Amino acid sequence: MGSIHSSAWIESVARKARYVLVAEAARADGGLVKARKGMARYKIAVSGRAAHAGNEPEKGRSAITELAHWLVTLDSMKDLEAGTSINAGLIEGGAGANIVAAYASALVDVRFWDNNAYCALDQAIQARASHPYTPDVTIELVREAYKPAMVPTPETEHLMGLVEAAAFDEAVPIHWKAVGGGSDANNTAALGIPSLDGFGPVGANFHSDDEYLQLDSIEPRIRLLARVLSRLAEQKMT
Repeated sequence: MGSIHSSAWIESVARKARYVLVAEAARADGGLVKARKGMARYKIAVSGRAAHAGNEPEKGRSAITELAHWLVTLDSMKDLEAGTSINAGLIEGGAGANIVAAYASALVDVRFWDNNAYCALDQAIQARASHPYTPDVTIELVREAYKPAMVPTPETEHLMGLVEAAAFDEAVPIHWKAVGGGSDANNTAALGIPSLDGFGPVGANFHSDDEYLQLDSIEPRIRLLARVLSRLAEQKMT
């Protein structure tokens, strides 16, 4: 899940390809995907020093307090107008209300459109790990996952035109979407290979109990994909 372990293999295969078509779900309105945000996931693990919160709180070093500083700082780094979001989605830590927390951690999700802006953000996050807010506290920062943003190139736009022609021939209405979630197409597009996504059945409410696909969309989407593959084969022969 998330191509954490398969991305290197996918990239090795993609380097031998002229184009990449990904069969993740189409959007609820049938839209195909031309662009996807990049993503990165970090685990921030803070080690402090436990102490009794009533008798000797001054001897403790609160990992939770340190982590709270981090979360405020990270929130200030987001740029929603530019499409850069930062979300702390899971927080753990502490052993009891009367104990200064010796450990705390957070999983943080970063999404972005601009790969260069993300590189600068990553450098700022990495530098922060070397300068804790709390004395005698240590930070372990691990980037657990990463996908660069998928941005259309002129070659991708040429492929989009071919897909549009195939959709017209098959009478399958399509349009193009730029979405926030990542897929294998992020990794292949970063190699400079024209990549498009959303060739699967129409669906929505991803990653929820209400996720669905429309059964009557399966056959038309198969026809569309087959027509696109045929046109690409014909293009190669000529």
